Amino acid sequence: MLFSRERHCDLGFPEWNTTTAYIFIEQLFQTIEQRFNPINGWSTATGALKYSLYGGDAGTCWSQTYLAKFGYGTENSQYNGFLDMALPQHTQALTQEFTSAQYQQGLLIGKLGLLVAQNADKSTAKLTQSIITSISELTNNTVCEYMWGSPGALAFAAFNKATTASYIPLIKDIISSLETQLIDSTSLGVKVWQQNLYSQKICHLGAVHGFAGNAFSIIKSLAIVDDKSANNWKSIIINTIKQTVIHDGSRANWPQSIDGNRFGRDELLVQFCHGAPGIICCVIDLFGIDNEFDQLMIGGAELAWQAGPPKKGVNLCHGIAGTGYCFLKLFKATGDEKWLMRARMFASLAIYQAQQSQLSGQYNLSLWNGDSGLAHFIHQCINATSDIPTMDYF
Repeated sequence: MLFSRERHCDLGFPEWNTTTAYIFIEQLFQTIEQRFNPINGWSTATGALKYSLYGGDAGTCWSQTYLAKFGYGTENSQYNGFLDMALPQHTQALTQEFTSAQYQQGLLIGKLGLLVAQNADKSTAKLTQSIITSISELTNNTVCEYMWGSPGALAFAAFNKATTASYIPLIKDIISSLETQLIDSTSLGVKVWQQNLYSQKICHLGAVHGFAGNAFSIIKSLAIVDDKSANNWKSIIINTIKQTVIHDGSRANWPQSIDGNRFGRDELLVQFCHGAPGIICCVIDLFGIDNEFDQLMIGGAELAWQAGPPKKGVNLCHGIAGTGYCFLKLFKATGDEKWLMRARMFASLAIYQAQQSQLSGQYNLSLWNGDSGLAHFIHQCINATSDIPTMDYF
């Protein structure tokens, strides 16, 4: 069995309606604006998560900035001032929770995330220099994954390289560092990265903590390397994806890790952070190079459809929105309307579930763990596009 049935919902949910979807985002945007506290923000999280881009207030600020750009409302003018106030508090929380500097600068949890949230609203020379300094401190980071380490910074720099030439040498430095950190899997012989994460060293494969997330940032950066290096990276990534898959012929999934597991983390999952949906989202830009690889991408998305929406909420990280993105990515890669339809069906269920939670007074407004991220998925469904927040756009 390539997934656990008890982790997923049945596929009965309301039909897609573009007007309903648009109104949902508009109303959510206004709710978030109304609930903003200029002293305490929104998040009920504590410690390093409180202000983070991943699960805290920086992510909600960032999301509101982009939803305003997309036309869903007018954002609060106090957000950047709030983040200015939050930055030293966030830095203090990171220092208290993580004695190693390796965990203090990264994109989704660390200091860089707050700077990126401010930059989305208004880029300044001073802010750009702060971001450059933060990315520089991540260049040789040994955590070696998207959330905490250099790959998240690499994706941001790649996104902004056309407007800020200073990011280009940083991109080259991080790619070089990631290349030196590649190792050979002891069980399969393929190239992987070992994550130095939560006091364990494990070779994860997924989008948030593993190979796929790192590969995503490399793929986004290939335009600035020479053809030989680009082809070598493509070969490494495609080969590792092909050799680590578990499949039953027509369906495909990937384990959380190889060469050992984190304690209690050995189940086959079908969500963004671990499993086929996130892996597809991270490496789908290599679609069309290798037929076997292409079939695995399709097989992974088919598995996600047959498994059904995850029960763990509507969010990006491990919920319905994150899984639904793999269908949007397949639609972009193949042009097959079936995948867009499936993404929109997932979105319809997510809208319904979010509305039910809100009616009972339950709000999670974070980007990666809550309704803010769902709004971005719904926006992509409305426009038949597939960009993932804080990965494909910053």
